Amino acid sequence: MSDPSRQVPNNSEINAADLPLGGITYNKKENAIYGKYFKYVIGDDGKPRRTQVHLGRLINAELHIFRTKKRGYYTFTLENGYGEAPMSKQQSFLGEPPIFNVSQHETFHFGDAWLIDQLYKQSGLETVLDNLIPEASETLKALSCFRVLDDRAYCHVENWYCDSYARLLYPRAFIESQRISEFLSLIGEEHVYRKFFKYYLELIGKKIEIEQNISFPILIDSTDLPDSIKTHLTAISNHNGDVNNEIRLIYAVDKESKLPIYFRYIPGNIIDNTTLINTLNMLMTYDVTIEMIIMDAGYSSLNNLEQLAKANIPFITRLNKNTTIYKELMINYGKNLNQLENGFPYGARALYGRKTVIPFAGKQLYAYVLLDNHKGSIEQDKLVLKLGIGSEKTQKDIDKFESSGKFILISTEDYKLNDIIPLYYTRQLIEQTFDISKTYATLLPLRAHSEETLRGHLLISFIASVLYAMLGIKLANSLYCPCTALDKM
Repeated sequence: MSDPSRQVPNNSEINAADLPLGGITYNKKENAIYGKYFKYVIGDDGKPRRTQVHLGRLINAELHIFRTKKRGYYTFTLENGYGEAPMSKQQSFLGEPPIFNVSQHETFHFGDAWLIDQLYKQSGLETVLDNLIPEASETLKALSCFRVLDDRAYCHVENWYCDSYARLLYPRAFIESQRISEFLSLIGEEHVYRKFFKYYLELIGKKIEIEQNISFPILIDSTDLPDSIKTHLTAISNHNGDVNNEIRLIYAVDKESKLPIYFRYIPGNIIDNTTLINTLNMLMTYDVTIEMIIMDAGYSSLNNLEQLAKANIPFITRLNKNTTIYKELMINYGKNLNQLENGFPYGARALYGRKTVIPFAGKQLYAYVLLDNHKGSIEQDKLVLKLGIGSEKTQKDIDKFESSGKFILISTEDYKLNDIIPLYYTRQLIEQTFDISKTYATLLPLRAHSEETLRGHLLISFIASVLYAMLGIKLANSLYCPCTALDKM
């Protein structure tokens, strides 16, 4: 080879780090020689970072021909990058049989990877990922594609990649198994998270002018992620007697587009009613204006409701049964709900309810005291069967029986009884988002041994969940819609 930086050594490694285009180093292992291409890039922190790519086995030093499992035979030079190996020269100079160029004669799984790549392009998500870590954007797109299409662990990425059209779509992806943890740590860095949400929220936000804030009506909820790996995030959590080691994951979803817009994670022993305001404050750092928030009872602490009311953020929530407001409303309005004058249709069922106005934190709130007879009957039957014949009934059992099917919604806005119910139940969209993340985007099991790689995995799974939500929008009311398929499981 004419360039000294690419001369093959007889015994040790040659380093060409001082070359402006990067360099190629060689290692001799047994009877074969292997190459690596490296270069230095400037990270977002302004510091240089070395990246490298395994070029594979050196086949012809003069023609710069290499061979890897995923590429087959190809050429690589510092000046021209990757190229096709000459057809007449695609034979081994170390005793291997001839082979045709991989791009012309290998069979790939085409349609699924092509579909995801088109979704990247048509949705604008490709630009977000390309700008996030430009030098490794193909790795990010390949891993997100893998997370959508394959439920295996990351150690199987290379096998999937070699059989997938993604191999041609993202030829510069670093998907060797020994590099995955390194890459997950890289995209899990805080500055990468911040860049991602900045670009992503700008992409999906309803933004007309540069000065206008992004605005969403959001659904918010959390889910548990069982985790047996001991980190400072893993904590014992007790949900109705179900004790687990877990991490809590919080998602915010846009009610109108049904797209996930934000996530954060917290230790598993932190309860929901202490996390809401912090989550909203983090969203606001990205210039997000919250049009309305719909949340479950876990977030309806008096402190949260007071802060939302003072911030003039409209909300709908189900009241926690342990709050003083709930108990007072049930005493005053919860008796004799099952009356004809209180009834109204909800789909094919009849519900019963009363609406009242209550003062709260200097504001006027609307409380909806409701009864679902169908659900209440099921709860009462379960309680009777659980207690059995002849068992002593405690006051707690009696209260539970009498309150079966009853619940209270509270809102900053005035709605009709038959309008508040379907509006509140749109929060089931976020439950569906969690189900998709866990079932299709392979959020679980957590296969991360450090917080750094966990953060990278959570970001990849979030991107996969966004892709599924985008597919759901395009395939709405179709048999192929992910949400439709999930409902049938």
